[in-house]
Amino acid sequence: MPADEHQGVGKTITVAAVALVLSAGVAVPAAARPGPEPRGTNSGGSERISISGTCDSGSSWTLSGRSRFLRIDVEGRVQGERRRKRSRWVLRLEQNQNTVAIRSRKATGRGVVKVKARVRNLPGADTFTLTALNRTTGETCQGTLTF
Repeated sequence: MPADEHQGVGKTITVAAVALVLSAGVAVPAAARPGPEPRGTNSGGSERISISGTCDSGSSWTLSGRSRFLRIDVEGRVQGERRRKRSRWVLRLEQNQNTVAIRSRKATGRGVVKVKARVRNLPGADTFTLTALNRTTGETCQGTLTF
């Protein structure tokens, strides 16, 4: 094979190799980019954690939380007895002994009162405390959730 032909083959192989590398380099970022996920599959947080118990006169309470995007959604709920369904309750949520939400209101027709808060997820474990007082009867509830 003459020297001129050998150089031409080398140039062809080099040009083909460069074209292959460039096309692969362009295709990889497009393939590596995640597409939009269906709604609900990328919640960005943890599963909901709930605890519950009974108050000192028979009502029940629930305290639940879920971390989402460097925040924690916390909800406290009291289910009073139906015969006292329009009682006035005061509910307080605390995060690491600091009050983050307080609510005073009458229970719904089903005897339910809720308090919610969205707080920053602090470094380490977060301890949430729900304290509820029935202003009508004096009944108290308390629960603690460590997240």
